Amino acid sequence: MPFTGTRHQKGGATIEIVPDQWKHIYEEWIKKAVESFPDRKIVCKRSTATPGNFIKGIVQDLNDSHLVVADLTGNRPNVYYELGIRNALRTGTVLITQDLKALPSDLQTYYCFQYNYSEKAHEYGKAYIAFEAEMHEKLGAIVSENFPSDNPVSDFLGFSHYQQRREFLGAKNRLTVALNYFYTTALHVEQFFAGVSRTEFTSPDDIWHFLGILDTEMLTAVLSRIKFDFDRSMFPKALMAHIDNAIQTMYPHLLRMRLRASQYDVRSGSLYKYEASEGLKVINTKTLETLLKDLAQLREPVSA
Repeated sequence: MPFTGTRHQKGGATIEIVPDQWKHIYEEWIKKAVESFPDRKIVCKRSTATPGNFIKGIVQDLNDSHLVVADLTGNRPNVYYELGIRNALRTGTVLITQDLKALPSDLQTYYCFQYNYSEKAHEYGKAYIAFEAEMHEKLGAIVSENFPSDNPVSDFLGFSHYQQRREFLGAKNRLTVALNYFYTTALHVEQFFAGVSRTEFTSPDDIWHFLGILDTEMLTAVLSRIKFDFDRSMFPKALMAHIDNAIQTMYPHLLRMRLRASQYDVRSGSLYKYEASEGLKVINTKTLETLLKDLAQLREPVSA
């Protein structure tokens, strides 16, 4: 939706909407109606204009959001430009306007609903109720039909292309969360020993703190997720090989470090010191950090 004022025709008259009114429409109509959708919890946010190349942030939101509401009121060129970007990236877009007749012919064959915003006290409540009901109906149709084709680009490319990309983005998110958990654990282990410049414990508190850092059950679950939780063929083979190698190198040492920590006493101190020293040699958080950055740069499945 526009960040600045707009004008459009309604009943032969020119209607001007100033920025404060747009803010109200977003917060008290669009956001409220979307987040009150009963069938699924949806968090609604508005792309914000930031200094510099602000379109970059908007494009990122258009790419990452499962659902987008595009208000075409006023026929602002930048809004149509952003809509075109969204259409090229994915489906799941709700089109709304206060002037349905002003839509360009390219979009008239795609569903867009008109809402009647009014600040008149006797019209406001009824108009919002109608808007919310229409929004819920449209959101319900998108979700129940599994984000169907809703624009000329998805019609041309074929819906399977969008489905594949949607599955890829979900898999990428799951892989990122799993790899980030492994990275964070390794970083905490690294920082624990670096912070005290030692490879052995001096108190029970040290042991309990370290055991809290190394949750081996969760690490095992994360390793399983990386191996089996998604179609690995969607990702570059080289990247997956590097991820597998990094984790399989570090994982056994992390397990042994925790085992020795749980068995630690004065007699086993020297043995633990050896295990910790060996483990720290192979824990490489820089490698994991690089892999996370490489993963973040992926935009499409390799088979697309």
